[in-house]
Amino acid sequence: MRDGHDIGWTVVRVVSGKEFHVQARLAGRGYRVWCPWHLKEVEASAGHARYEKTAYYPSYIFVYFALGQSTERVRRTKSVVSIMTIGAEIVSVPPRIMQRLMRAAAEDGYVSAKIEAAPAADVFRVGDVAQVNSGPFADVMGKIAAIDADGEITLWIEAFGRLSPLRLTPNQLREPQPAEAGPVSP
Repeated sequence: MRDGHDIGWTVVRVVSGKEFHVQARLAGRGYRVWCPWHLKEVEASAGHARYEKTAYYPSYIFVYFALGQSTERVRRTKSVVSIMTIGAEIVSVPPRIMQRLMRAAAEDGYVSAKIEAAPAADVFRVGDVAQVNSGPFADVMGKIAAIDADGEITLWIEAFGRLSPLRLTPNQLREPQPAEAGPVSP
């Protein structure tokens, strides 16, 4: 766990076709599990289509890790391949992204239409602290100063002893984890 905080929602990779089995096993062990699904046409003959319930993200499910819940118990579950990590650190899905995904689905996880990529303004907000996740400024934190109509983000960072603006796309940023968040002010 992260310094007394929940890890939150994370992505768990499972054996393809076993998403719903793993979801049921983990839910039975007390984990919050979400596996969005849709109906996929698998056969059409004589003018009749047959549909099958299929995971929206094949081979992946979302699991919420609350304080005190074991990640090892999930890793040892039959048909679980891995938990998404960067190095040894479990990666959490930013809460705003999870909320957007869940809003696009019915209560049981059914997704009736394509889930569109979230606009930058839905993921980040002016004034948020964000952390660069790639490039020469990877791991540097800053404060979001602006988000333009094209989704580009202006992030103020401290570089070379002064504040400097960086122009980034949303996929170059992530929300800092609670243990990493510190004071950043332009």
